Amino acid sequence: MTRADAARARVDHDNAWRQWVSDFAVETVDTALSHVQAVVEEQVRQYGAFPAFLVTGAKDGEFELDSVDPSRVNDLAPQDVLAELRDIAREKASGLLVAALAYPATLPDRSGATAVIVEVAHRERLSLEVIQEYNVVEAKGRTFVNFGDPHTDRADPWLFAVRD
Repeated sequence: MTRADAARARVDHDNAWRQWVSDFAVETVDTALSHVQAVVEEQVRQYGAFPAFLVTGAKDGEFELDSVDPSRVNDLAPQDVLAELRDIAREKASGLLVAALAYPATLPDRSGATAVIVEVAHRERLSLEVIQEYNVVEAKGRTFVNFGDPHTDRADPWLFAVRD
């Protein structure tokens, strides 16, 4: 298999989930992921990093951003912050189409690359883990955040276990 063949196979794998759900679900997940990218970009440009956060898309089409109170984050273990964000999503679940829990990571298998990991849950029983590397570039007195291609895998359900 050539490098080009391997790259095409990875793209096919990363996009396979789009065949399992409706076009509307694909659009909703893509919109949630776009919101995640926008938040990461803004936070990284302003502060050099970003905290874990939650983007939810309601049945009425509105998207919201939630995070743990910054004054409490330092007192919590990272897994406790993620658990609180999952709890927020569960409290809202009956009115949601999609939830995207995003958190920063350093990828040891990719030479310490910085990334955002997003746990996506959609009402159509879709659960994904999306990993997207990014790098920060300083040029002409401005800061830019460049995202790599997202890598997607199926994940264990954490929000919509039963269709309702």
